[in-house]
Amino acid sequence: MTPAVGPSDGSGGAGESDLAPAQASSREKDLARRHGRWHTAVALSIATVSVLGAISSWRIESHATAANGADQNAVAATLTDSRLVVESRAEAQQSQEAFFRYERLSDEAYGLVPAGCPAHPVTVVDYDAYVVCQLEQAIFDGANDAYASVSARSYNVEGLATDLVAEQGFEEDYQQAPYEATARSERVAEDRLLRLTLLLVLSLGLLTVAHLARRRHVLLRTAIPGWILMAISAAFLVIWEI
Repeated sequence: MTPAVGPSDGSGGAGESDLAPAQASSREKDLARRHGRWHTAVALSIATVSVLGAISSWRIESHATAANGADQNAVAATLTDSRLVVESRAEAQQSQEAFFRYERLSDEAYGLVPAGCPAHPVTVVDYDAYVVCQLEQAIFDGANDAYASVSARSYNVEGLATDLVAEQGFEEDYQQAPYEATARSERVAEDRLLRLTLLLVLSLGLLTVAHLARRRHVLLRTAIPGWILMAISAAFLVIWEI
């Protein structure tokens, strides 16, 4: 008698054959979800790099504007300094001329009266000497006598001109050195950010390639260097600009 084959043997084989495709489909869905998460992370990173690039461009423009303004102020200060030097030298020359006229009148007074300027004139010669002395004092009042050397009959024109420039400099901006230093500092900051922008561009390129990749190992190989460059750029941007 031939033994009957039970229906359970056929149903068990069919169940095992249906389970394998289901597991494969589940793994594919899981891999697709993970790949989608990586793509989302890369997309967010691209947005972050774009924001960093915008901030860097804004700071570059700010530094360039500040440098140009400092250069213009330096030029204006140079012109002001030149004008003050010319005006101060002219005033110092006038003081020197007044001092020399004073010396000539003093010699004339002593030529009239050996004792010099008489306090109480009596004779006509005394009156002449007295008038010369009064004229002498009117011409040179002694306001700038610190620059005059009566014994050496010389006048320190350069010293008076320098002091006049410094005195008038309190009221007018004539020193260009601070503006030149500011311009140099702003240019250095601008150059640093321009180099930083190159890192951001490279990071953006790597992340874009990663975002277009269909395989995870290609995505990670290009995304990880992009993330590293993005982190380095962000750190330098914070250190330099905050």
